[in-house]
Order: sequence, then C-alpha cells, then structure tokens
Amino acid sequence: MLTDTEITQIVREEKTTTWQLTTQSANKIYSKNMILALGHLPSDKYLELKNETPTFYESPWKDLSSIQSDSSVAILGSGLTAIDTAKLLAAQHHVGKLFFISPSAQLPRIKGPATTSTYSFQYLTPSNLTTNLLTYDHVMQLFADEMSRATGTSLSVDDLLKIVKSGEGKDAHTLLSEEVKLVDSGQVRQWQVALSATFYNVLPILTQQLGEEDQKKFRSIFFPLYLKWIAGMTLGNAKEIVSMMDSGQLTVLSGPKCILADEKGGIYHLTTHDDQTLSVSTIINATGTGHSIHQNALLSQMEKDGYLSAHPLGGIAIASDSLVISPSHGEQTHCWALGPTTFGSNPLVYATETSAMDAAKIAAHVLKDLTHVESNTPVLTK
Repeated sequence: MLTDTEITQIVREEKTTTWQLTTQSANKIYSKNMILALGHLPSDKYLELKNETPTFYESPWKDLSSIQSDSSVAILGSGLTAIDTAKLLAAQHHVGKLFFISPSAQLPRIKGPATTSTYSFQYLTPSNLTTNLLTYDHVMQLFADEMSRATGTSLSVDDLLKIVKSGEGKDAHTLLSEEVKLVDSGQVRQWQVALSATFYNVLPILTQQLGEEDQKKFRSIFFPLYLKWIAGMTLGNAKEIVSMMDSGQLTVLSGPKCILADEKGGIYHLTTHDDQTLSVSTIINATGTGHSIHQNALLSQMEKDGYLSAHPLGGIAIASDSLVISPSHGEQTHCWALGPTTFGSNPLVYATETSAMDAAKIAAHVLKDLTHVESNTPVLTK
C-alpha cells in the first residue's frame, strides 16, 4: 500500500494491455487491473471565486488554521458539508460569526431513532415505476401521493416541493430546535420511515426507467432537497448546531444573490435573496461533492486520452452491470470505477453501503481473472 502518493498520469500499454501509473515522484506502477476509487469530486460551484483572494477556500478540507479566530466567515452551503465545516472551525476555537448561505436556507433533517418499523408502498410500487411512459412529473406525483399516505396529510406536488424547500415554512433555527426535542424524545416519524424505504427500493428503478432529460430534472430539482431529508445529521451534531445558533454565533441565510470581492481590503460583500448585505473576511465553499470530471486533472487527462468518458448526468460513464468504465468507443477492459465519481450511473453512490456492494462486485471480477493469470501482480519501478 502506498500512502501520500499522487498519481499524475495513467496510460495503457496496448501490446501487454497493462496499465502504467506514474506518481508525482516519477515512480511507475504496472498492473493489469485498475480500480478508480477516487472519492468525491471537488465542488463545481462558485468556480469564479477561485484565486480571487487568499481568504476564499474552495473546499473545507483544506488547511483552515490560518483563519483568524475572531473573523466573520461565510460558509456556502447548509448541508452536511457545511455542518462539518462549522464543527471544524469550532474545534479550532473559532469565536467569530459564521453564516450558512444556501438557496433553501434549510438544514438537513435529523436522523430518527433506530426503529424496526417498515413501510409498504402503495404508490411508489415497482408496477407503477416500470411503465414505459414514466416521466419526471409522474414520479413527483407518485412521491406526493406516497408522502400524503405516510403523513396522513393531502399533499400536491407543489406542496411537497414547498415543504422540502422551505422547511415547513419555519426558519432553520426554529425547525431544528423543535426537531431536536422530537428526536430526543424517541419519536418515530412515518415520513422518515417512508423516505428511507425509497432509497434502495425506488431510486434504483428510477435510474433505469427515467429518460435522460427526466433524470436531469429529477436530480437537479428534487434530488438535492430529498437528500437533505433522507441523509440527515446525527442528533449530536444537531445539538451542537442549535447551540451555535442559540448563542448567536451561527446564522442561516438564503442566497447568495451576488458576491463581490474587495481585493484590496480582503473583504467579501454578499447579497442574500432578501437583499440583506453581508460583509465577511473569509468564504468557504462547503457545497459538497461536485459532478464534473473536469475538476479532476487526472480524470480530465484520461478522458482526453480516450480511456474514459464523462456521463451526461455527472461523473464517469460506466457499465451499470459490471462497473467497467465506458469510453465513447466501448468498454475499457480491466478498469472499473466506484464511489461518488460514478454518480451519473447511480445516485445511490453517496451511501457507503452502495460502495461496499460495488466493491464486492468488482472484487469478484478481479479474483476470477487472477485465478487464470496469477503472475500479473503490480510492480513498482523507478
């Protein structure tokens, strides 16, 4: 195992069909089989702010220790990555004001208590989802009907979208405070049981049945909001965030409508959706994983060399059954991909359980091949 090693180039020797990987120190690694498990792609939002000033951080996973502890910080995003960012700053004793800024101005919901409750679908059933005429509008109506049944409330599609966008009409602080009390009491919420059941029972069918344009609509309009409700934060994290909001250190705002950088003063001026003006000394992009392979130099080069293609819905194009990467001219043998870089083929890749299942599938292919060619072991040379 090699650690602290960056791969700068990958080529395939056509005569031997061997992959040659070059490290940042010019070492060569040779292997017949290769698996791309590159984790999350960088965010593809707010790219225009990169290199604006030294106080814009394109990712919270950079070294944040140079941020002054009393400075005001705008954290772009209000999902799990934003929450992790606030916790990272708190761990380094940050006392300045923090602002979560996102279009919805809403936080992820809190994971409910462990439960043995199950949910049987009445509308989001395989028979309703496997029609040849399935569209985005049809899927949204089925979701609205199912959530109406789960909550005992009559919901239209517009009602459903309004709830997931606006947090039941309550501001983030109020909603999270109320939810902490509910979850702390051990209350099981049926909407959460129903939504959890959709992840592995409904989304895989939608991935196969919806056409490309309807997939784009589903993933751009509903899926990001859906994730905030289904991929919730822990109760412990929720209590920490509520405490930061109670103290006045953290505020959640809707936006940004506009961001202007004052390069001389090292200050950013942000305008929110309700036309508030906010001035901060630091901005951190915490909008989470991106979907463009062009934000990764290695993947961009592999695409240019014809070893892989970008999926129209994001990430690397792969064969959904074998997970073999699929350039435009056909499948690339002996090279697989898994994890968030394969989002276009399978939106479930955010779940570690999905990566574990995909890894087992790939391992079976590799082991089958190695039983026939035992001599093809990786070699590291200078």
